[in-house]
This record gives sequence, structure tokens and C-alpha cells, in this order.
Amino acid sequence: MPERDLVSWNAVLWAITQHGDLDAARKLFDQFPTTNLVSWSTLLTAYAQRGRTKDAIQLFDAMKLCEEPDEVCFVSAILACSHDGKVHAGRAWFVSMAFDFELEATKQHYCCMVDLLARGGYLDDSKELIHDMPFVPDFLEWTCLLGAARSSPRKESLREMRRAFDLEPESAASYVLVANASTPIK
Repeated sequence: MPERDLVSWNAVLWAITQHGDLDAARKLFDQFPTTNLVSWSTLLTAYAQRGRTKDAIQLFDAMKLCEEPDEVCFVSAILACSHDGKVHAGRAWFVSMAFDFELEATKQHYCCMVDLLARGGYLDDSKELIHDMPFVPDFLEWTCLLGAARSSPRKESLREMRRAFDLEPESAASYVLVANASTPIK
């Protein structure tokens, strides 16, 4: 590259994360002469999407010492917690986002929290959050809950499935949910 500015470094980092070589991406990140929120967010999101929770948590904690996280960083951090059942850490970051960083939770944050709570076995808390969020729940929130409700009593699963199906009756995902809900759990 003729010019190696931060934009170039971030573009290369993004390309490496898209190929899935997160160890190489981290090595490159550690060589950056300077970083910005895009640099941190790129690596954090890659860790979260690929289920590398421990790396994501460590990076998020390190990032908070250098940069003030934005909404995207919190989505990635909560998503990482969801992959590994770190319910308490995800809840703490959700609360910290508003109180410590004065960021307003978006629909994505709420959806990640619904997923985190449902996957962590906190179905009642997940349902309560769906009903209390400042948005109208949609297909995504109900399907997150349904995925976790499959292992609970069938009556509860069927109620959640009906809500998801009513919201997106033409979606192929709705039919997959119906099929999965009727498949015995092993």
C-alpha cells in the first residue's frame, strides 16, 4: 500500500476477519501504529460472530481503557456473551451502556438481550423483556425465544411459535420453526 493510514489498516483488518483468520487479524491489530473505534469494533464483532467469547470479552475490556464504546460495540459484546451463556456479563453491559456511557439501547440491543436470556435458560426474563422493550416485538424476538422454548413444555413452545408465525406467515423460517417445534428433542 502506498499510504498506510488508519483507514488502510482498518480495511485490511476487516478483510482478514472476513476470511475468518482471527489470529492473523489480532496480530495485525496489535501492530497498528494507532487505533480508532472502527479498529476495535471490527475485531470485536469478528470475535463475537465466531463465538470467541473469551477473546471478545478481553478485547472489550481493553477497548474501554482506550476508546469509549459505541452502540455497535455493545451489540457485539452482548452477542459474544450470548454464544457462551455469560448472562450476568451481558446483563451488566446492557445496563452499563445506559448508565456509564449514556447510550440508548436500540432494537438490536434488545434482540441480543432476548437471545442471551433465552439461551441462558431465563425464559421468563426473556419474555418480560420482550413485553417491556420500547419497541413492538417482531419475528426476530419471538424466534429467539422460541429457540430456547423448544426445551420447555410444549404448551409454552406452541404459544411462542404462534406469535412468530403470525408475524411472518410467508417466511420460510416460520415453516422451519414449526417443523423444528414438532421434532422430538433429544
